Amino acid sequence: MKLHAWRRQLLALALLMGAGTVQAADPVQGGQLYTQHCAVCHGPNGISVFPGAPNFARKERVFQPDAVLLNSVKYGKNAMPGFTGLLRDQQILDIISYIRTIR
Repeated sequence: MKLHAWRRQLLALALLMGAGTVQAADPVQGGQLYTQHCAVCHGPNGISVFPGAPNFARKERVFQPDAVLLNSVKYGKNAMPGFTGLLRDQQILDIISYIRTIR
């Protein structure tokens, strides 16, 4: 199967745009950020203390795709404010990685 030149260029551009920008999430860093930004509502051990906040100890919402959770944190959801401008995407992904380790 031959790709047209523009398709090859588009594919190459997509690969270049992604190269070097994706890092593995760091649950240790995520735990520190969680304590600082999230624990007040979601509890230090993931047991929510704010009405309506997901309980991460019961694995509420943690199996949703990263992109869905990232958008929820960035732009807010229900009573939770958005963290755009306060946390970078990589930091949010670190937090997501951490909440998936809570038991």
